[in-house]
Amino acid sequence: MRRFHLSLIFALAGVAGCGQVESSPSSSDEATPPGVTTARPVDSPPPASSTRYPGSISLTSSPDSLALSAMFARRIEPSGKALTPGCRRIEKPLGPGAEEGEPRSESAGNISFEVAAKDKPVTRTLAFDPSRGGYDNGSIDGPVRDVRVDLPGGAIRIRASGGKASTSVPAFETTVTAALALKLEEPAAGATISATSGDIVVRWTDGGNQGLIGMLWLGSQEILCQFEPAAGKAVVPAALVREVLEAERSDTPTSGTDALNGALLSLYALNTTTVAAGDWDIAITRSVIVQHVLKVE
Repeated sequence: MRRFHLSLIFALAGVAGCGQVESSPSSSDEATPPGVTTARPVDSPPPASSTRYPGSISLTSSPDSLALSAMFARRIEPSGKALTPGCRRIEKPLGPGAEEGEPRSESAGNISFEVAAKDKPVTRTLAFDPSRGGYDNGSIDGPVRDVRVDLPGGAIRIRASGGKASTSVPAFETTVTAALALKLEEPAAGATISATSGDIVVRWTDGGNQGLIGMLWLGSQEILCQFEPAAGKAVVPAALVREVLEAERSDTPTSGTDALNGALLSLYALNTTTVAAGDWDIAITRSVIVQHVLKVE
């Protein structure tokens, strides 16, 4: 599965409504452990002199796993510029290798993810690696149905033990829900696209997610689209497909094993909640991904 570049994660948070907050357990429901910051809704004003820093936690559901990642970088500032509806070509590819050169992450200590399941909760922990200044990605592997995780829409409890340095993220905890169901109806897996085949019609069935992102990979070229989840249908313009196909074919052989003969269409349904811990605003993005491999003529 291809991963998003960090800078895109912040844009996606804006698409999915990063100001929306799901409440943490109140003191009447469950006592807050010593040293833990109960997530403060972002619409509660921070101290006037406070400088806010962005953090990102991502949970991506696919048929085979729930992928987990985290990043807290003081040098990254959200652009405040959300993706606009429609499709555009990505000039700097966001696929494999795009993560090179990303800043080091601050530590939030160990981050545990407890996922509701039919028998008993399933827990995984991401540990901070100070030698490289970041978190290794983790996953709850499956298929999800085999570990009997109660997804989509199941509760996910996130707890961070907090870092020890003065620049670290303090301890916090919150509970969110997983992304809701998403099904890609059209184009069918194995469908053929070309520079002359017209618009690519995309149809889907969405379970009620906040945002929907489409990514079309054509070799080293990428098209990024923002769709309205409730619409159920959109198009990738023929002119844009032709542009990226021509660009890719100008750089690759027209025959042989390196020739472009396939494309990958991915839909990401997104839901984002932002919680606050100390001087950090942490966007917790839950997404579900569906993918179809297409043929290219």
